Amino acid sequence: MIGSIPFEIPAKYAADLASGSIVRFGGLLKDASTGRIVAHLQETGSLAQRLGAQLLNVSPFDGVSAISSLAGNMQLAKIQKTLELLQIQQWLTLGSSLVGIGVSLAGFKMMSDRFDRLDQRLDAFKEHIDRRFDELVERDYRNHLSRVRDLLREAESAYTYRNPDDRFMRVAESLESVISFLRSEIDHNLGKKGTRNEETIKLLWSLIEGFVTGINARVQCLAEAGEMTAAADLSRREAEGFYRFFDGFSAVDWVNAGIDPAREIETSWERYSIQLNKLHPFENSLTEIQSQMDSRPYLLEYLEQEQIRMSDLRGLMEQETREPVVVLPAR
Repeated sequence: MIGSIPFEIPAKYAADLASGSIVRFGGLLKDASTGRIVAHLQETGSLAQRLGAQLLNVSPFDGVSAISSLAGNMQLAKIQKTLELLQIQQWLTLGSSLVGIGVSLAGFKMMSDRFDRLDQRLDAFKEHIDRRFDELVERDYRNHLSRVRDLLREAESAYTYRNPDDRFMRVAESLESVISFLRSEIDHNLGKKGTRNEETIKLLWSLIEGFVTGINARVQCLAEAGEMTAAADLSRREAEGFYRFFDGFSAVDWVNAGIDPAREIETSWERYSIQLNKLHPFENSLTEIQSQMDSRPYLLEYLEQEQIRMSDLRGLMEQETREPVVVLPAR
């Protein structure tokens, strides 16, 4: 038990995970035979701060080897061992790092940093996708990025107030317009015909980053304000929406759609394989994002049932330095 909240260490479940009697789905541990939820996973400040900040500068297109090297250089043996025990190898595809495990503890400052990085990418997108990313779209996109950074700063400053709930609720409501904009841009880019190259998929990933980070911020604001039911409902609706976007997404289909039949003879098998290999980490990231989003509402509902306040959860998890992920047994 950690403090007054009955968290356990992941090692307790190592044997059952290894045997397959317990399986992980997103942030849940489930009985493999019955599907019953056995426990909830929750990241700690150790994971969110030590690894999450480093991964801000890495994308799925850098390759697993590059991300693994990053972790190795940081000598984060404890984190890597725990993630492997929990079968969260997909962390290296950045799916879990983007959504968070359980309730994200990345913090509003780190979310703001992620939007800063997205803003810095716009010049590269303009250079390679000028027809898709014209000045009007760029201006609109930058305006939304600027707006969301202001909102995240306001959310971060809310902690300094004696009664911060109203501020968290105001930020949560204001974030909806940003999320809606990014949702529509994802839909537009998924459905748009034409060249589908490495730059267009990187633009799509950046939109997904902003979209998921905005959802995380909105969910966290609602939870911080004590609106756990609303936070769980929002999480469930956004998870369903994300599923509708990417259900059936295939790296093979994406690459095939980008081949011009008139020049198909020029598409060598080697080039085709390279394109597929670059897209598989992206595809894996989508899968992990989906599973983490699907499982988060269950944890939020559990926290409400057990009357565990977000401030208490955050306070304990930020103090936990030994375990990168802890386990909350279901009752």
